[in-house]
Amino acid sequence: MILVTARGGWVPVLLLIPCLMLAVGCGRPSQESQVAQLTKAPLAPLEESQADLPLEPQAEPAPMQALAGPTPPQTRPAEFTFLVYGDTRSFPEVHRECVAQLLRHTDASFVCHTGDMVGDGSKWSQWEQFLEITAPLRQRMPYCAAIGNHDLPRENAVRAMRQMPGIPPDVNESATYYGFDAGFLRIAMLDSESMIKGDDRQYEWARAFFAQAPDRFKIIMLHRPLWSPGPNGSCGIIREKLLPIIRETGVRLMFTAHDHMYYRTYREGLTQVITAGGGAPLYDVESPQVIIEGDVLNKTHHYCRVDVRLDAVTVTALDYEGRVIDQFHLAR
Repeated sequence: MILVTARGGWVPVLLLIPCLMLAVGCGRPSQESQVAQLTKAPLAPLEESQADLPLEPQAEPAPMQALAGPTPPQTRPAEFTFLVYGDTRSFPEVHRECVAQLLRHTDASFVCHTGDMVGDGSKWSQWEQFLEITAPLRQRMPYCAAIGNHDLPRENAVRAMRQMPGIPPDVNESATYYGFDAGFLRIAMLDSESMIKGDDRQYEWARAFFAQAPDRFKIIMLHRPLWSPGPNGSCGIIREKLLPIIRETGVRLMFTAHDHMYYRTYREGLTQVITAGGGAPLYDVESPQVIIEGDVLNKTHHYCRVDVRLDAVTVTALDYEGRVIDQFHLAR
């Protein structure tokens, strides 16, 4: 069982598979300190307070924990791994190859999708195909997805999301955003397609969701990026409203998609990663002026592995051959 929250508070969700317990729990992040350690890419300039953090050995996956009553602190694993990928539309066989790579990470506790699960959300046949391809993942662990523009209309998206363990039962067509805690992390799965239309309820929900956990390491999953050199470009509408919330509540990390590439940038105290290499056709850079010193860019199909350790969060981007295309650490 895990605890997730949509709008009306924490909701228990029964899972029939072993998984990491996601629950309100322990941890106190320290002041912001970021370190970049890259592979096949230039290093970003480091601040004086930044220092290299060694990679920790992988932890064994934690058993499922029931939350019917108080849970002893020792059953709340502080170290675990999860996976992130996105933009799986258009080429199902490439998505199938991606899932095969994700399944190799047998220590992963859950997976997050950054949106555009299908190419045309109005066609239920595409959702059926998506559910068939992701079945091995969904049978093994919680699968949490964010809405992308190609996933609309929401009627079919919500119908599919209800078959994804880890998504709260009160997600509906008028509110497809939610969040959860995992170890010392607090993760918000936001709906960019509602945000670009001025959904103030969602912005205020995100502010309150993060403000309620001042001591947690905060992460956002969102389809449209705040900064992107790709053909879709930066989403200024969302950035204008969301960036003040990010600054105010101390969000440290954001995973996005929409432009089909890998791109990492560090701005305004936030590390933003575009991970949109799950199967959609790859894009070239069309707005090179967006790129700043220290950014990392790679045009390849890929996914991200996130290792949460006692002192840091390490993100490793890998292509389908298992090669590391980027790696960085964020100190807790």
